[in-house]
Amino acid sequence: MEGGEILSHIQTKVFPFLKTLGNKNLNKEESPKENSFAKHMSNAVFIISKPSLLAEAVGIIDAIFEEIAKQESAGQGFQDTQGDLYEFLLSEITSAGKLGQFRTPRHIIQLICELVDPKLGDTICDLTCGTGGFLLGAYQHIITAFTNKEHQKKLMKMA
Repeated sequence: MEGGEILSHIQTKVFPFLKTLGNKNLNKEESPKENSFAKHMSNAVFIISKPSLLAEAVGIIDAIFEEIAKQESAGQGFQDTQGDLYEFLLSEITSAGKLGQFRTPRHIIQLICELVDPKLGDTICDLTCGTGGFLLGAYQHIITAFTNKEHQKKLMKMA
């Protein structure tokens, strides 16, 4: 598909579908029961009007997923893509620091998780979780602890 065809398809098919996603009773004779998503999407407007802009947006999204795949293949399992995107967007607006919106860098999260050393079954609470970076870090720490070779050896000795 060419850029113009893709844009037209998204404007006439995909976006209208997304606006009603999750609605029940889509029979034309009955009024649909709106779920929360559809309710909030009802007034949404698709604002990309140029095929070149859509192609650029798709290219950026593809690059994000390529980077994730590259990091995963290099053995870097900890991913906070949503947090990375949030941090980038905050850097683009000047009011970020003034509003007290800051994201803890990934390496600091990993350090704190190593120091706290959460275990399976622990209750983990991050009252200012934002995009959930500490929750993801704690999860990754626990998964890594239970899948490493030392833990596997301990399990074998216990059996």
